[in-house]
Amino acid sequence: VFINVGSDGSPATSGVKLYHTSVGAGFRLTNVQGLTIRGLIFRHHKAAAIQFIPEANTNITITDNEFWFSKDQRVGAGGSDYSIVTNGGTQVEISYNEIAYMGSELHTEALSTGVATVLSIHHNYIHNIGDAKVLGEWYGYPNTTQTPQGFIFGEAGGGPGIGNYTGSAFYSNIIANLPNNSLRNGPTVTSAGKGISLENDSDGWSIYDNIFYQL
Repeated sequence: VFINVGSDGSPATSGVKLYHTSVGAGFRLTNVQGLTIRGLIFRHHKAAAIQFIPEANTNITITDNEFWFSKDQRVGAGGSDYSIVTNGGTQVEISYNEIAYMGSELHTEALSTGVATVLSIHHNYIHNIGDAKVLGEWYGYPNTTQTPQGFIFGEAGGGPGIGNYTGSAFYSNIIANLPNNSLRNGPTVTSAGKGISLENDSDGWSIYDNIFYQL
């Protein structure tokens, strides 16, 4: 896709990036079992590159992929620009991926039934989430609701509830170069600069042998 960007009209020389503003999800999984997503590159999307719809996705492996440049540009209604969002998926492995320059975090929610949500998240490199120097002015618009963190592990439903992650493990990941309020272009965002947020009820994790750098 080519657009008129000025002097020579070439996106290659201007650095212009195009983003989708519709639903913008790469994979949307509903009632899926036994799937591997491997070796893909996800770029320039509005919503999550991989999205689990509650709650019957099991035995899913997401490995050796790259996730680049997501940005939910809706003023006052942003925040869908995750790399991966798992709403209630269990027996899920997320490993050996690189995730960078997203508007928001990798996000999980536990099963609402209270049965253990079992995730294995390891050997991923996540960096420069919410980097306005790369994502551009849209990221700094007032009233956006992005959460530029590494990971949010939450309970079901986005508020106090059941968050049973017994048997889940987070290890050997690198989380680097997340913005803090003094470095971010645009309005203050109090959620910036966190490697992992265990949101509301998020119980039963084993978290070990990770590197956090320049948060």
